[in-house]
Amino acid sequence: MTLGRSPIFERLDALADELASVSRDARAIYDPRHGIAPPSDKGNVADMASFLLGLRNLRDAIFGPPPLFDDCAWDMVLHLIKAENEGTSLSVSRLCAAISAPQTTAIRKLDNLVGAGFVIRRPDPHDRRRIIVNLTDRSRQLFVLLCERATGKKYQRPNFPTAA
Repeated sequence: MTLGRSPIFERLDALADELASVSRDARAIYDPRHGIAPPSDKGNVADMASFLLGLRNLRDAIFGPPPLFDDCAWDMVLHLIKAENEGTSLSVSRLCAAISAPQTTAIRKLDNLVGAGFVIRRPDPHDRRRIIVNLTDRSRQLFVLLCERATGKKYQRPNFPTAA
């Protein structure tokens, strides 16, 4: 018995071709060599929205998608990067206050980041009652990668202090 070309298989082949085309288009849009199109200088809010959405998608691709990296956790990472680059440190309480989230939510997000290896906690060497939060080297490297892919430019690795 000879099996003919069934319409269902023809439709599956057509869908596979269409999916391959969409995949190629998506890769062209998010190709890290091209970066994300920056917002225009004309103050177009739609361009800015597209840029921010692209940046969030890139963040999720590099750091991992929500629920780990929602806005609360992401704000923590941004505050830690800023503080470490300025040569300051953030205690757990200061970090929680900085992100303007309820402390229970902030602590839960911080626990998730610690568990996933993005941040570490350590006792403050000057005041053992305080706990200092630092980024891991992995987080720092991923953030630089995010900056490079978002802009298409090479970024100098910042001189973050090494956490003890």
